[in-house]
Amino acid sequence: MKIYLILACFCFLSLDFVQAIEKKVIDRVNKYGGPTVTTVYHRNDKEYKLKEKTEYFDNSGIMRRMEGYRLLNQYNDLKIEKVIEDYASNGILYRSEININEEKANQLGYHKVITFYNMDGIKSRKEVYYNHSEFDKMVYWKSIDIFSVVGKKIRSEYYLTPEDAEKTGYYKLVSYYEKGEVIKQEMLAKEGIVY
Repeated sequence: MKIYLILACFCFLSLDFVQAIEKKVIDRVNKYGGPTVTTVYHRNDKEYKLKEKTEYFDNSGIMRRMEGYRLLNQYNDLKIEKVIEDYASNGILYRSEININEEKANQLGYHKVITFYNMDGIKSRKEVYYNHSEFDKMVYWKSIDIFSVVGKKIRSEYYLTPEDAEKTGYYKLVSYYEKGEVIKQEMLAKEGIVY
């Protein structure tokens, strides 16, 4: 009798781990022409570390967008609340976005990072959205890094907040890079004047 009771308890506990995923089609035909599927992960799911994700497929069955919510693993030091990945029709990732929770964003000084990739999967552009972070005594709301076709940073653009643009007379600082070193900097006014 003890053995049956132990086996029954083991089976009951195992079911909780086996049924860690719940999938549901929430839209049969989305804007890509295929189904939209939501997957809910239970907190004891050791494989995926997401609370929930939504995948958007095209009419060929290729995933075109994935939205993941609230990473649950211990490695989520950035406190990422949402991840969005966009894929081309050939299945190659071309855009990735992370959104950070408010508390951690206030510590880091930014709340969103968007990275774009070329068709070879190499980073081509990165945008960072700041929480009025102060660098060099100027306040920026957004920065953009531009990369070469081989993934080397060639230019950075920092956009001042409207308040600081009004105070300083310019709205953007641009740095040009060669071999990882800044070779030139420009400050641009709305009228296109370079300082």
